[in-house]
Parts: sequence; structure tokens; C-alpha cells
Amino acid sequence: MAASRACDPPLDDLVFLDITVRSSLINRVRAEYDLVHSSHGRPSPSSCTTFEAVAAVLWQCRTRAITSPSSSSSPAVLSFAVNIRKHVGADDGYYGNGIAATGQKVISTVGAVTNGSVVDIIKAIKDAKDGIPDMLKRVPSSSDPSSSQQQLVDRYSMLAVSSWRNLGLDKPDFGSGNPARAVKQQADQKARAQMGK
Repeated sequence: MAASRACDPPLDDLVFLDITVRSSLINRVRAEYDLVHSSHGRPSPSSCTTFEAVAAVLWQCRTRAITSPSSSSSPAVLSFAVNIRKHVGADDGYYGNGIAATGQKVISTVGAVTNGSVVDIIKAIKDAKDGIPDMLKRVPSSSDPSSSQQQLVDRYSMLAVSSWRNLGLDKPDFGSGNPARAVKQQADQKARAQMGK
């Protein structure tokens, strides 16, 4: 583990960007997901979450923006932090050590992401989320193809998405009311809460 960390490129080379996505786009994507499932005569196994809608749209748009038509078979990777609390039996309100730092990855091809439907992309994200319990039980080994495949991903082809929406960081009151926002501090990579409204 320490050896692989020593070989990782520095995080200073990555670009961090906060994006606000309009609720009208989220609602349109969620409606499209529901429509596809209802048109097949079967109820949707679960509704499309806000995170899934936003991640699918951002992944598709970014992949289209950074790739050329000749790279359609190249890997396109979406990575997102995973809240594992419900999978390990943590009590409600417990926030320590409940995020899998390595995150969960959806590995596809550039062609599938750029030319596929947003509904198919959401399905891939849902499948990755459903695989979290198995990921937690699996002991990584050098002979496991999924483990080695995830380690060989080029960071340029990967989009890492995080959402602090359901972590509860906006709930504590330190004497002047709840924080207006919880944001990541870019300079030293530490989280902080901005106080005030």
C-alpha cells in the first residue's frame, strides 16, 4: 500500500472545481430515467437520485469534452466517495471513519459514455453503488482482475465526483446557527465550514 502511494502523482496536478447544477436539469434527467423504466412495463427498481443524475451528466459532458473520436475504446472512469456507514452497522449520527477514501469506480469506455444514453450511465452508477457491500467484503489480491484494473486507471481519464449533501456537515450549531455552506478548503486540502448566512 505504501509503495503504491509513493508512486501516485501529487494531488497538486489535479483540478478541483465546484459546480452548481440547476434543479431543472436534474428533474429532466430523473423524469427521463423514470420514463424509460415505465415504458418497458416494469416499475423502476429505485428512483434516480440527485447524485446519480448529476454524476451521469457531468461524466458524459466531461468525457465528450476531453476525448477525440479515435479514443472510443479508451477507458472512461467515474470515481466517487462512498458512505459505508449503513453497510458496516454504524449508528445514526456517527460521522467518523464512515467514508471509503478509495471510493467506488465505474469503468466504461469513452464511446459508451459519450454516445450512450444518460439512463444507461445512471444504471452503471447504480450498479457500482449496489456493489459496495461486496467491495467491503473483498480482500484485494494481485490476481483479482477488477483490483488491478482499478489501480491502472489513468487519472486524466478519470472524473472524481463528491457530494457532501447527505454527510450532515451542515447540521452542527457552533453558537451562531447552522453553517450556510460546508466547503473544501483548496489550499491545504482540509474541510472547513463557512459560518453565517
